[in-house]
Amino acid sequence: MYDTSYDGVAGYLVENHQFHTELNEIAGAPILTDLVEGLWLRFGPSLRVVCGQFGTRNLPDLHKAILDALEAGDAEAAAEAMEQWMAGFRTNCGAGD
Repeated sequence: MYDTSYDGVAGYLVENHQFHTELNEIAGAPILTDLVEGLWLRFGPSLRVVCGQFGTRNLPDLHKAILDALEAGDAEAAAEAMEQWMAGFRTNCGAGD
C-alpha cells in the first residue's frame, strides 16, 4: 500500500513508483503495466531532477486519495484528486506559467 511517510526526494520517487505500480494492478492491465514501466525508466531520472530542484515539500500528495477513491469505486473522487494533483504539480514546478 502507498505510504506517505517517505523521506526526501529518493523516498518520494520510490513511493511514486509504487503508486503507479499499484494503480496498474488495480486496473488489471498487464499491457499498460509494461508501457508504464518503460515510461518510468525514461521519465524517472527527469523527475528526480525536477524534485531535486523544486523539492517535494510543496507538492500536494494526493496519491493515497486517488488509490482510496479507486478502491472504493468512486471514479468522480479519483478524477478530482488527479486533477488537483496535476494542478498542484504544474503550479509548484513552474509548468503553469
